[in-house]
Amino acid sequence: MGLDQWAFARPPGRVHEDQEIMYWRKHSALHGWMTDLAIDRKIVKDPSDFNVVEIQLTAEDIERLEHERFNMRRKFGFFFGNTEESYQRFEKQDYDFIKQAKDYLDQGYVIIYTSWW
Repeated sequence: MGLDQWAFARPPGRVHEDQEIMYWRKHSALHGWMTDLAIDRKIVKDPSDFNVVEIQLTAEDIERLEHERFNMRRKFGFFFGNTEESYQRFEKQDYDFIKQAKDYLDQGYVIIYTSWW
């Protein structure tokens, strides 16, 4: 058991044609960042509700993530892994995700983040 996270590129209007961009395992800092975004958008009311919920990321979200990725709020939870090592362990993966997400957005795709814990 643990925190599993995915990002998908979805062609507009084609829910069943998602293309996986990235998979993370126990990247608690990223999950905390996404949880805050989901609460700000009123997708969920409580952090514990942000499980198996999709959130659409805009170009502005991706830009913000690029600038904030080294200062993301830590997220603690039994299944979420060690946050202290997340920043170094996921640095390249986060960079690759941001680059791919920008490319897909430029092509008209929708970017989706979801998790399961």
